[in-house]
Amino acid sequence: MPTVDCLVCGVAVDPETAIATAVYDAQTYHFRSTDCRDAFVADPGSYVGNTGTSAGTQRRSVDFERL
Repeated sequence: MPTVDCLVCGVAVDPETAIATAVYDAQTYHFRSTDCRDAFVADPGSYVGNTGTSAGTQRRSVDFERL
């Protein structure tokens, strides 16, 4: 299976064996570690775009799984 890059640290991750995942805006992201996942969950907008609460912007929820 093809790998994807961890959004936080950039390391290649196999989605089938990823240590941690998070779902943000209906997309599943795979992470090298729970630390990477936790950093993403704390501020997903810094990794996938602006999610601040300024005018015209709505904060989105993040769901994650602990493995």
